[in-house]
Amino acid sequence: MRDEHAGGFGRRDFLKGAVSAAIAAGFVGLHETDAHAVTPANRLNNGLPDTLQPLPSITAAPGTEKFWKQVKRAFTLPDDFIHMNTGTTGSQLLFSQINLAVYNNYKSADPRDWQKNLNADFPDLFAVQNSILGLSAIGPRQAAVAAAYGANPDEIVLSYNTTDACNLIFAGTPWQPGDRIITTSMEHNAIIGPIAWARDYHGVEVVVIDIPSNFVSSISVPEVVSWFETELARPLPSGAKQYVVFSEIFYKNGVRMPVKEICSAARSRGGYSIVDSAHAWGMLPVDCHDYGADFIAGAGHKWLCGPKGAAFLWVRADRREAIRPTVISHGANDPRTDRPRFRLEFDWTGTADPSAALALPAAIDWMAGQDPGGWPAIMAWTRPLRTSCTAAGSSSKSRSVALGKRAFAARAAVEPRRAAKVISGLLKSSMLNPSVNLRLASSPWPV
Repeated sequence: MRDEHAGGFGRRDFLKGAVSAAIAAGFVGLHETDAHAVTPANRLNNGLPDTLQPLPSITAAPGTEKFWKQVKRAFTLPDDFIHMNTGTTGSQLLFSQINLAVYNNYKSADPRDWQKNLNADFPDLFAVQNSILGLSAIGPRQAAVAAAYGANPDEIVLSYNTTDACNLIFAGTPWQPGDRIITTSMEHNAIIGPIAWARDYHGVEVVVIDIPSNFVSSISVPEVVSWFETELARPLPSGAKQYVVFSEIFYKNGVRMPVKEICSAARSRGGYSIVDSAHAWGMLPVDCHDYGADFIAGAGHKWLCGPKGAAFLWVRADRREAIRPTVISHGANDPRTDRPRFRLEFDWTGTADPSAALALPAAIDWMAGQDPGGWPAIMAWTRPLRTSCTAAGSSSKSRSVALGKRAFAARAAVEPRRAAKVISGLLKSSMLNPSVNLRLASSPWPV
């Protein structure tokens, strides 16, 4: 039953970066339960959140000071934060935090049928489909994420974090002695650890391309690709496979690698490509099919400011048979034929809390909607800001600067030119104020 005061929010398509607002309408609260059904007559007045929140409304003109103030109010950060993103983890949106609590309240009121109950009460807002163990909202969320990022629903697995996704790729791959991994010296431990495991336990050869830390714009894309092509051209033992494994954006210095060109080089030599794309989702236009990769791991809790415990694993359709989940559970022996074996095996690997995955699409939608131009326009925000920060850091000759008791977190929620001025002032004033400690890293190579 819907509250008569609930707004008639339409569900937007997930196509071309305008991601679905499936969780974007006010819900009636949780109700008293009988054996296995939510009775709409009475709310469960237990003091916990019981009404799903719509996407925060931003009414000001994009790019204005009023616009950015409204954006900042969508978060729970203190007023003395300058709301930017370290890339380690973003600040989860307030409405998303509340919705997580509502999901948990529904689950506790009826542990078995909570998703069915949500769908029954709000069929236009909480989509479900048949899964291995009954109705589930995960499938529609996978489809939403896939449509937003140039993928097919049956290629997407919602993982817990990028490290988890990378481990699913490595642990699920049938490595053989003599296989080769080509990687770089700038990788994160999310990749370094699984690579070392494949080397030590399966006899895989590891080749590390030394990437200069002082990457400069004079290094061209063809030159970067040639570093990989040189290693790809070396002969392999009979029957051996080779994999190129690299980050789309290096966490150490922010350099963006030419993903399409590197993946194409690997494919032309019969190799596979594994891309750690943790820092691209929420900052760049990502199109899984256009990238030409075989495997992509992405994060939902960083630049997307989604809930912790929600990330992405994309596996190209013709590579799905080459990978298996690390946990063999309910779907492994399911006889149904209406879903690919890949989804049956990955979608239900034991009892887990899906709340983060359910809340993520609405966070994606809200973040993408902050500029009419979508992700390409959001990417364009960062270019002048990075240039200004680099110039400010250079002029002050400072490596470590100021914010006092507070630190930078999540994306800029002040107009970018003003943010650049603020950072520039902090860089300069930090020379006079030793209590200020802001670490700033940027790359001169164009993103």
